Amino acid sequence: MDSPAYMQIIALLTRVQNYPGLDGLSFIERRIQQICQHTDFTMPEAFTCFVNGLRHDRNDELDPAIMQYQACLAACSSIDIALRFQTHVLLASIYADREHYQQAYDLYQEVLSHSHLLDTNFVSLAYTNISDLYLSLEKYSQAVELAQLGAKASLEVCNPVNEAICLLNVGMGLGQLGDPLSALEHFHQSLSIAKAIPDQRIEAIAHGYIAQILMQQRETNTQQVRFHFEAADQLYKQVKDQHNSQENLTFFAEFLTREHQFNDAQHICDRLAKLVDAENNFGFYARYCEAQIVIYEQQKQWETLTRFQKGYLAQTQHRLQRAQNEEAEHLQQEIAQLTEQQEHQLLKQVQEQVGAITHVGQSIATVQSLEQSLPFIYEKVSSIFPTDEFGIALFEEESQLLDYRYFYDCDGHVSPLTINCKTDRNIGSYVVTTGKTVHINNVTEESISAYVPLSERRDHDLVIFDNSKVARSVILTPIRLGQRTLGVLSLQHHLPEQYQRHHVYLFEQLAGFIAISLENLVQRQHLQHANAQLDKLSKTDPLTGLYNRYQLDKIAPILIKRAKSKQQNFAIAIIDIDYYKGFNDCFGHQQGDLALKAVAKVLTDVFNNKGEYLFRYGGDEFLLITINQSCDQIRARLTHLEERIASLKMENPSSLCSDLLTLSIGATSFTQLPSVRTSFESLFNIADEELYKVKEQGRNHFRLVEQEL
Repeated sequence: MDSPAYMQIIALLTRVQNYPGLDGLSFIERRIQQICQHTDFTMPEAFTCFVNGLRHDRNDELDPAIMQYQACLAACSSIDIALRFQTHVLLASIYADREHYQQAYDLYQEVLSHSHLLDTNFVSLAYTNISDLYLSLEKYSQAVELAQLGAKASLEVCNPVNEAICLLNVGMGLGQLGDPLSALEHFHQSLSIAKAIPDQRIEAIAHGYIAQILMQQRETNTQQVRFHFEAADQLYKQVKDQHNSQENLTFFAEFLTREHQFNDAQHICDRLAKLVDAENNFGFYARYCEAQIVIYEQQKQWETLTRFQKGYLAQTQHRLQRAQNEEAEHLQQEIAQLTEQQEHQLLKQVQEQVGAITHVGQSIATVQSLEQSLPFIYEKVSSIFPTDEFGIALFEEESQLLDYRYFYDCDGHVSPLTINCKTDRNIGSYVVTTGKTVHINNVTEESISAYVPLSERRDHDLVIFDNSKVARSVILTPIRLGQRTLGVLSLQHHLPEQYQRHHVYLFEQLAGFIAISLENLVQRQHLQHANAQLDKLSKTDPLTGLYNRYQLDKIAPILIKRAKSKQQNFAIAIIDIDYYKGFNDCFGHQQGDLALKAVAKVLTDVFNNKGEYLFRYGGDEFLLITINQSCDQIRARLTHLEERIASLKMENPSSLCSDLLTLSIGATSFTQLPSVRTSFESLFNIADEELYKVKEQGRNHFRLVEQEL
């Protein structure tokens, strides 16, 4: 079933750990009701049984919870994979709490054997619960190892509830292995997360675990231990969790008897007598009995003690312990074998495609243009991954802009879009800012909210890039080179459950190749820019930016040929700064250079039409060539040039013709050139004669004559 309502409800039910406690249960039920009413959707039987089971579970009604979870499994169809495994984990957790370890193991085995089909969110849940099972079996090293993996997975999918529980399991395992300082550090980390969520149940467990580890130390601060046991007890009264509440009370009773606080210990034992069920949790019952026996002995209530001991059979405890040890060894071997099989399966799937990924990566690394190569890249990527759309978004660290520039789908290039990672909260900015891969196999508001809360998102999530094209499965991974983030690599498909763990590994490897490709592209662009600068420097004067003398030798013959062949006027103007040497001597070379740049800027502003060419001829001399302009047009432009130079109001004390910087210009307009082979030098000499006459006549003006050769 692929209806939007089905997908939204599945996303909720497979992430129930994100909504803890009875308040979380109420939210889930309200949300499901809203979805069904809005879409006129009828809940399948499997969904209804799961919700009923969850309701009983969170109200500590475990027998009806087991019945409803089993009914859910019976009603699950072939497409309800995620719901079936979610139910397995919750049911196994109940069995483990009741010390029915074989039943718990069978369910966890089923989950582990299919973990390659599941996303990281579900893997985090499985590792969290299985590490708790290892603690119950006193396999502390294995518990620490799995809980650390669970904490890492929970952090990747933004699941603080599972992360906090995994930290507790890591801490308890380390504490039992003789590292109390590390244990307490993990407990306090979990406590901080629980307060931030907030989650009173996890707070209670954290306080209880802190007390348990502290009471094991040689030098125990009695008040500190009591504080944590009592804090846990008060919190448990606010939540529904009989299992952990009873565990806390049994250890509290043990501690009080050890500290000879027998009245308080008896009060705790009276409560436990009404709560503990030896059939479903013999471990708690045994600890309670041992505490009660110590109290009776201290009070010398021998008859009561005898009756009590008859109900507590030592051989039952010994037999249970032996059975647990045997079962623990069996579970350890089976789980290790399954984990190895899954890792082998994952490695095999990666190895089967790694050659294709390498080929694609090498091809991308050598392309001249990513945009032009996108169809080829899309085709290659589609041969490895289920693909509807593939894209590369580029990240600019200084501006924090993420540019969705290179995106391609089955219809061709996708229109680009830019977001600001400082202000926009969405999946793309999440990947950039965290450096983490996002893998979602059922895209809904709920699944996206695990990464970016709905209240903080804008209109575009940049998961479903085009609203007319539905995306159900997505992978987004950062493109990183060393410590730098270059962009985001995106992959999506319209069907759910398309991407498995090996796809994620392969896609992350492809991102590494693309990082090298982008770096090569940037280096090529830098080289092209440098070559363009060198080319410009070879053609222009570095001070003024005008063509240099060498370019005059190349351009002038071309312009002469063009003017002759098209019967166009050809004009030359030689422009000289009056008394420039004196200006330089008076103000210095730096001011002299500024004067040259200012004159060049005015020349560029005045003569900027097609057919006008400016050169720095040498020193303080400039050259203008125009074609296809009349003598009157040139005269008007030269007059305007004089006005603009005067407006600069640059003083020249050494000038004998003005208080300001001025120009002398000799210009000649040739109405008809005799031959295309006419030398530029001969034309230049005629203009130079006019410049000489201007200087003879006192400078600070121009002479323009029209000639026909």
